Amino acid sequence: MKIFLSAIGLISFCILTKAQDQLQISGFVVDGNGQPLSQVHITLHESTLDSTIVAMAATDSTGHFVLRSQGELRPLRFSCVGYAPKLILANGGNLETVVMVEATSELGEVVVEGKSKIFRPDGITFIPSARKAANAVNGMALLGALKAPRVYVDPLSYDVSVRGGGEVVLLVNDRPATSGEIQAIDPELIRRVDYYDKPTPRFPLASVVMNLTVDLPAKGGSASVNLVEGVSNTYGEHYLFPYGNHCS
Repeated sequence: MKIFLSAIGLISFCILTKAQDQLQISGFVVDGNGQPLSQVHITLHESTLDSTIVAMAATDSTGHFVLRSQGELRPLRFSCVGYAPKLILANGGNLETVVMVEATSELGEVVVEGKSKIFRPDGITFIPSARKAANAVNGMALLGALKAPRVYVDPLSYDVSVRGGGEVVLLVNDRPATSGEIQAIDPELIRRVDYYDKPTPRFPLASVVMNLTVDLPAKGGSASVNLVEGVSNTYGEHYLFPYGNHCS
């Protein structure tokens, strides 16, 4: 009987210790003006030398986030489209408010240096060159010219797929977009393409997420025509894709 009670006590102690090890990390993320940022991607990594993700979360509409940690001091990475990534060390508790800085100036420096790729722990940021943009007939053609890993863009239909299978999610300025909408975008208006090849809180089932940052005109828009003729030339498919901003 004593042995049985001792075993029960040992199991209870192990469970309690494990629960205590699971500490909560929480906080708020804002921009440079103090406004809350939603959909900020937050990843907790194994160590500063090992980028393995051990936990992830995303901020809500108030900029708040919560995730679990084992209590060890680990790097916490914050990333959001249009902002420079931020890395801090945390091991639990409520963090001070995290301020994200817009990445406009950094991107300018990268372009001047002639770099076309920025490698991140969760993917790659592509900076299209002026030559690539000028040679592309539409936005999807430019996407294919970037040659993102595992991504195939059909040069005729502009359908996009993942080599080996899986779902591709396309975004324009952080909102879902279709291949047709991206075809209608002037390639020279595409400033960068953020490629994610790891699951994100917003798209946990996607194999690849590609988010285009586009300088859309304040008014009006553009239209793209895609004419695909059949091999026998007895039929064809004709598409017109309008895309633009409408401001009141």
